[in-house]
Amino acid sequence: QKTARNVLRGMVRAGGAPIRDEARTLVARRTGLGARSIVVRSARAPNRTSAAAKVTVLGRSFYLRFLEFGTRYIAARPFLRPAADAKHGEAVKAMGRYAS
Repeated sequence: QKTARNVLRGMVRAGGAPIRDEARTLVARRTGLGARSIVVRSARAPNRTSAAAKVTVLGRSFYLRFLEFGTRYIAARPFLRPAADAKHGEAVKAMGRYAS
């Protein structure tokens, strides 16, 4: 059971990798710190028979949320949602490759 849970967790993390890579290419760059801080992390699953992962921003790059959603002063320049939309099929294929 523990091995199956670890495989499932690895599958969803493998599925997040293409989305992470696409988000890194789409994000606005100055120094590259923001792109390096986009990572795939395990997320809390609702129960023990499922797994979840999320593509998120770590550390000092909190300002990327302002780029993604915009503020009242700057227009939104989304990079996470377009990356997820563009690489959805590739993420599913990566999960299948991991499982086999």
